[in-house]
This record gives sequence, structure tokens and C-alpha cells, in this order.
Amino acid sequence: PEDQEWAQGIGGFGGWKAALREAVAENKPLRVRYLMKKHQPKREMRFDLAKAAVSAKAGAALGEVIAHKGFDFTDSTQGDIGCLKVLLESALEMRDLEVWKALCLQNAKETHATVGDDLPVRMAAEARWRDGLGWLLDHAGAKDTDAFKIALRHMREGSAGDLSFVLSWTAKFTGHGAALNAALKRAAEEGAVDKLALLLDKGADPNDEAGAALYQAMAF
Repeated sequence: PEDQEWAQGIGGFGGWKAALREAVAENKPLRVRYLMKKHQPKREMRFDLAKAAVSAKAGAALGEVIAHKGFDFTDSTQGDIGCLKVLLESALEMRDLEVWKALCLQNAKETHATVGDDLPVRMAAEARWRDGLGWLLDHAGAKDTDAFKIALRHMREGSAGDLSFVLSWTAKFTGHGAALNAALKRAAEEGAVDKLALLLDKGADPNDEAGAALYQAMAF
């Protein structure tokens, strides 16, 4: 009833635009959905609304904005991809998980203009943002070893705690051995004994590639 009364009170002459911006700022997803469907704003306005939603940490409203055609226009519309990257960077900077979820879920649905599923994983891992990365790994498929490999590569460069965090997903991903072995060789080169122990505990093989990790340890 509250939303119906609100809808009836929207004035003409473009009053819906102000109402839509207000609904986004106040994180009112039902109002956003109503106005997006009724008036079908142009892509420039959708971008502006999405940016406003990210800034306001309005994850529910953002989901409605980008669900309305989302970023799925044509492969040649590079501006759409660029906008999504900006939004992801903003969500990452603010460490807002709800906004991050909305962006990543829509990105995964796209069939044309998309930044690729691996970019959010790399961004979260590089920033050592455990909440954002953990959510992505939770939602990745068991065969998506690329996601695990990317996460492991970047989190290994952080603390032992960061490495331990991402290794907690090891059992989920099939064919994870190659990623573990690659990380083991890098840790051996650096002499990071605490990280070596974590990797060995998860099944990394020191005899892989004729004992490459052992030779790295002796050389460095």
C-alpha cells in the first residue's frame, strides 16, 4: 500500500526520474523495479543510477537497476563493460558485499557484454578482500579450477593467513593439484616455510616436475 500511494503521487513532466533516483538512494527495490519497467530509462541514465546505487551502498536497488537489460547490449558496446568495471572497483573499494553480490550475479548471467567471471575473483584476491573472494568461491562450480588458481596465486602473495583462507576451498575444486604445486614452487623460492607447510598439508607435491620445488628451495 505504501508503494502504491507513492506511485500515484508521482507527478508528470519527468517526475518519475526524480522519483527513481530517490528510490535508488533510499534502497527501495520494488519502487525501482516499478519505474524501470514502466519508463525504461535510457542506458546513460541506467549507468548513472547504478553508480548512485553503489555509492549509496544500495545493493537491493542496484540489483533491480542492472537486471533491467543489465549490461547485455552488444559485444561492440565497450562502454557497458567499462561501466561494470568501474562499479566493481567502487564496490571493492567500499568493501560492500551486497553491492558486490549484485554486480557479480548479473555479470555471471550476461551472454554478450561481460567482463568475464575471472575478473571479480582476481580483483578481490589482489585486494585481499576475504568476504568478497569467499562469496565468489562459494558460488563457483567444482570444475572452475581457474577461479581457484587465480585466487590462490594472488592470496599466496599475502600473509600466511590469506593463503590459509583460500586453501580452505581446496577440496571443493576438482583438479586442484596443478595450482597447489605452482604455489609450492613459488613459496619454496621465497623461503616461506609457513606457507610451504600449509600447501604441503593440502596435498601439494614436492616431487612435481622432478622435484622443482626442492630445487627452488636449494637454489634460493
